[in-house]
Amino acid sequence: MASVRTEPITQGLEYEMNRSTPTMTTALLGVCLSLCSISSAQDYAAEFEDAKTATKLKLYFHESPNFVWISGLNVTQLRPSIKAAESAYVRFKDIADLGSWKDLWGRRKCLVVVGKNKGQYRKLVRWFAKKYEPFPEFVDNALPYSYISNHNKRTAFFMHSLPLPMKSLPFVAAHEVGHLAIWCYRTHHYFCPPWLVEGMGIYLEARTMNRTQCYCFGGGYGDAAGSAEKMFNIEWRKWKQIVRQAAKKRNDKDLKGILKMRFNQLGSEEIGKCWSVIDYLILKDKRAFARFLRRIKDYWPKDGPPRSDFTPEKLKAQDRALRDAYGMSLEELDTAWRAWASKGMKKIE
Repeated sequence: MASVRTEPITQGLEYEMNRSTPTMTTALLGVCLSLCSISSAQDYAAEFEDAKTATKLKLYFHESPNFVWISGLNVTQLRPSIKAAESAYVRFKDIADLGSWKDLWGRRKCLVVVGKNKGQYRKLVRWFAKKYEPFPEFVDNALPYSYISNHNKRTAFFMHSLPLPMKSLPFVAAHEVGHLAIWCYRTHHYFCPPWLVEGMGIYLEARTMNRTQCYCFGGGYGDAAGSAEKMFNIEWRKWKQIVRQAAKKRNDKDLKGILKMRFNQLGSEEIGKCWSVIDYLILKDKRAFARFLRRIKDYWPKDGPPRSDFTPEKLKAQDRALRDAYGMSLEELDTAWRAWASKGMKKIE
């Protein structure tokens, strides 16, 4: 889902401290980090109590290394989802060379809200919308569906069990971490390339779980129901076979065409190419991939309201970023990717 997110508040503080003397900077840094740590612990506890009071639900709290969890499920039931989210985060951390969760989430750890059922999910969504300032139309977008992420003010994602099987939740968790990773890495308000947001969701889910069950197909990815069903619960190996055959037969859409598509226009075939292009770029040079993401955000058009629709300036920003990071154009990437995919998507030496 498309949204906006403000810059972490620590950035200005770091700048001011860097202007001080080394001794003072070190001392202030220690004090500020200590205060931030205490504040965060208090914030998490207060946030949990507020959710319980506002919703009148029986909820459980858990803090994992890079996330905080407010859930209608107990910690034992939640453990597979915690493991999946943490594993997906660690994989992206390695790709982007993050120092800690603060480099991605800002002052507070990413909040994960889990409903025991659809009813709890709806109450928790409404609580969050009243307490924070999620992206416009957050509630309208969240209620008809089973999971959603938010990147504005308070980074969070939501999901629920019943009628969804509980065993699907870890897939959702890894997938949503992929969305948020693209949104929150060196964030600014106007960055929203659908192919990267959705491609990274599938990529991190598949690499974390070795298969995918969670996707925005059947509406979000513009698939008809029959097509979407064929792509459900698919192994990483099978995904690669499908995309490889499309590349060999040149049935895949040109990358420039995919970059012009909105979220609800992306079908399963396009998404297959999206995650595969991401896989290719990471295998080629993961540090260059992180640089590619940073450069897109540097070059992304910043005039006007944040929108997810295509503009020529957005295409130019991505082409320019690719040239900076990898020394190739979008057309050259398409050619190189197709050759690699057709030969079996093997490691790049």
